[in-house]
Amino acid sequence: MKFKHTLTICFAAILLFLNSGEIFADSLTPSIFEKGVTAGSTSTGAVTFTNESLDEVVIKPYVSAYDAKLLQLISDEKGIFLKMDIETYKVQSGGTLTLNYEIKPPANFTPGTYFNLVVLQKVMPSTYLTTKNPTGTIDALSQLVAINILEQ
Repeated sequence: MKFKHTLTICFAAILLFLNSGEIFADSLTPSIFEKGVTAGSTSTGAVTFTNESLDEVVIKPYVSAYDAKLLQLISDEKGIFLKMDIETYKVQSGGTLTLNYEIKPPANFTPGTYFNLVVLQKVMPSTYLTTKNPTGTIDALSQLVAINILEQ
């Protein structure tokens, strides 16, 4: 039993050593933001992106409504309760970017829980898609924002 455990640890260490120069995991904090608000009121929130890669990255945020039961984005803009500046931001290697947003649920929201995603999408040059990313996947991180509409 000890031999299998030692062998597993050695194998994992070898894999980590072989890939140590290629893996960078950018991060968002907090990954989930939850707040209780009343319909029609205004509040604020923020998300912080940390660039842990060796290169400068360009980030473009957007907001989407989210269905937590079906685990999918909703294209209906009536469910969006977040307001933020949609601009393009450059983040240096090792740098951070904090984006503030306004939480403003419509007055007609009934008591319950509603979800939006703040998606921070990396903007890549078109040459990157053909040379380094032939599948065309999009590099993005998102913060889940949950509001609990309270009775007035």
